[in-house]
Amino acid sequence: MSLQIDLSKIIQSPTRQQAISNRELVDITPFARYHDFQAPTAITAKAWERVVSHEEQEKRKERLWAVLESAWLAIKESRGGDGVHFIVKHTDEPVEMWIVAGQSSQGVHLTILLDDEVII
Repeated sequence: MSLQIDLSKIIQSPTRQQAISNRELVDITPFARYHDFQAPTAITAKAWERVVSHEEQEKRKERLWAVLESAWLAIKESRGGDGVHFIVKHTDEPVEMWIVAGQSSQGVHLTILLDDEVII
């Protein structure tokens, strides 16, 4: 399956750093490093609100951990490509998500999105 991503439909800021500053993306790189993700990693604000957000900090950590673990396992089982589909099952209903690789002047970065944020 070919994956086309038009992040400009999701992220209005001209740079990734501005998108993080504007809270369109949430930088989760420190957590992602624990799962051996080598590239800077962010999750869209919409995905954060739907899957990770919780009033209790410990619950947020657990949910974020579940997202990263699901993404990591899907990547390990994938055949490569710019994007990998995965399902997070820790919520009331399973949530379909993607992790996609992007390139900028600062190198490769990863973005985690909800399934409905991706154009296939």
